[in-house]
Amino acid sequence: MNDDDGRTTAKFLRGLTMGALVGAVLAGSSIWTRRHRAGSRHAEVRADALTRDSPPTPERPTPR
Repeated sequence: MNDDDGRTTAKFLRGLTMGALVGAVLAGSSIWTRRHRAGSRHAEVRADALTRDSPPTPERPTPR
């Protein structure tokens, strides 16, 4: 293996590593966004259920 082959291999491995890191960041971001959106929807459903099942208060009178 000559010096030029070593540089080519190193360059390839750097590119491969950078591609893997960028791909991991994108995938993680996508997963994070989906979980955050799903959590927000679940929180709204829970809040609605709590409001519906709670007794009325002066700040929140009984809905008509």
